[in-house]
Amino acid sequence: MEAIIAALAEDKPHFVAECADVLYHLLALIASRDVHLHEVYAELVRRRGTSGLDEKRARKPG
Repeated sequence: MEAIIAALAEDKPHFVAECADVLYHLLALIASRDVHLHEVYAELVRRRGTSGLDEKRARKPG
């Protein structure tokens, strides 16, 4: 949330700092779930060229 606010209202250095916070916490969460970055990257590659709406429709329910 803070990164979005910074993107809209703050200067670039503050936005960069907020983005670093988001990435740090995301990387910590990924590691805590025993997920490897190559798995996340593979998912991004799989989605390449697919719209967000199409990707959501293709997900399994639940």
